[in-house]
Amino acid sequence: MTEANQPVPMQATTPSQGVLKTNSNTINTVNIRSGPSLNRRVIHEGKNGDKVKILDQSKPAGDTHSW
Repeated sequence: MTEANQPVPMQATTPSQGVLKTNSNTINTVNIRSGPSLNRRVIHEGKNGDKVKILDQSKPAGDTHSW
């Protein structure tokens, strides 16, 4: 990974509550990955509507998604 592709923190965050949401009408699961990229390993699978604690957010350079 080059320096340009490193995740950049969006803001200093404190843990907050969130709810998982899929971007599909037919799939009810959400992949939880080891880092902010579709290329990172899936470490857990959540279900649409699961409550989660958000520890951090980042937006890698050139990525249109927040992770």
